[in-house]
Amino acid sequence: MKKLVLLSTTIIANLFAYSQNLTINGEIEQPTGSSVYLYISNPDRTKTYLDSAALDENGRFQLKAELENTTQVVFTDGNENTQLIASPGDALHMTVNTRFFDETISFTGKGAEKYTALSHLYLINETITQALLNSVEKADTNEAIATFNTSYDVYLLLAEDYKLKHTELEEYITTIQNNAQKYRTSLINYYRSEKEFSAVINALKNTHIVDFKGVNLEGKTAKLSDFKGKLTVLDFWATWCGPCRAEFPAYKKLEEKYGEEINFVSVGVYCKEEEWKKMASKEGFKNNIFLSKEVQDQIKELRVDFIPRYIVLDENHEIIDAMAPRPSSGKLQGYWE
Repeated sequence: MKKLVLLSTTIIANLFAYSQNLTINGEIEQPTGSSVYLYISNPDRTKTYLDSAALDENGRFQLKAELENTTQVVFTDGNENTQLIASPGDALHMTVNTRFFDETISFTGKGAEKYTALSHLYLINETITQALLNSVEKADTNEAIATFNTSYDVYLLLAEDYKLKHTELEEYITTIQNNAQKYRTSLINYYRSEKEFSAVINALKNTHIVDFKGVNLEGKTAKLSDFKGKLTVLDFWATWCGPCRAEFPAYKKLEEKYGEEINFVSVGVYCKEEEWKKMASKEGFKNNIFLSKEVQDQIKELRVDFIPRYIVLDENHEIIDAMAPRPSSGKLQGYWE
C-alpha cells in the first residue's frame, strides 16, 4: 500500500512539474523563414536554446520549455525577435505579422497580461527613441530633445504602473528604471553627434571631392581622378565588415548592368592590404583603390566614420550625395535611371 501511495505521489509530482512548463503556440503571418526559436541570451553573448519549431503551411508553431522560475527569454523567427518575461506554467497563444513585427504581436492565454504589458513597453520605447532619431534633419535640437524627455518621463511612469500591476516584471522594470538616466544621456549624445554628422554630410553636397590616391590590385598608384568623365559610385568597405560583404552581390549586379556608363569604384579602407587584395580579386570588382592607414587622412573630410558607405559623384566629381543608399535598397540606381 505504501508503494502504491509513493507511486501515486510520484505521478502527481511529475504531472505538476510538467504543468509548470512554458508553452507558446501561435501563428505567424507573412513568415520570413521556416522556423521559430526560443532561447536565453547569456551575459557572455552566447545563446542557450530552449526549443525550436518548424512552421506548418499556415505559419503555425508550438514551443515548449522547462522553467524553474521566471526568466527573460527571446522569441525569434530568425529575422526579428522579441524579449519575453516567461514564468513556469505560462500557456500562451501568440500571433504576429512580420510586416510590422512589434506593432502586431499579441498574446492570449495564461500569463498573457504581462506579455502584453512588456510588448507595450518595448514598442513605446522604440517609438519615442525613433521619433528623436528621425528628427535629426528636421527639428530644432533643443525642441527635439525636450519632446523626447517629456515622452520618456511618461514612459517611465507607465513602467512603474506595470511594475506594480505585474510583479513578475518587477526585476526587469527596475533595471529599466536604474538605467534610465544612462540611457537618456547616451541617446541624446548620440542624437547630437548624428545632428553634427548630418550637417557635415549636407555641406559636402555640390562640392568637389578630394582626389584621393591609393594603390590598385597591381600595386600601382590609383587615384580617384582616373575615373572622371562619368557619373561615379564610390563603395567604401573593409574585409572584416559583414554588412559590406552582404552588399557585394547587389553592388556587382549594378556594376554588371551599368558598368559601361557608370564608374563603380571599390575603395578598400581600415584593413590590411594583402587581405584586401585577396578579397577584392575574389569578388572581381572592376575598379579598385586601396587606402592604407598611412594615407587615410586624405578622406578625413568625407567622414567615412562607418562602412559600408556609398558616395555618388557627377561627371566632374562634384558630390551629388555623400550618404547614398546601399545597393541592396534598390534606390541607388535612381541617380541615373
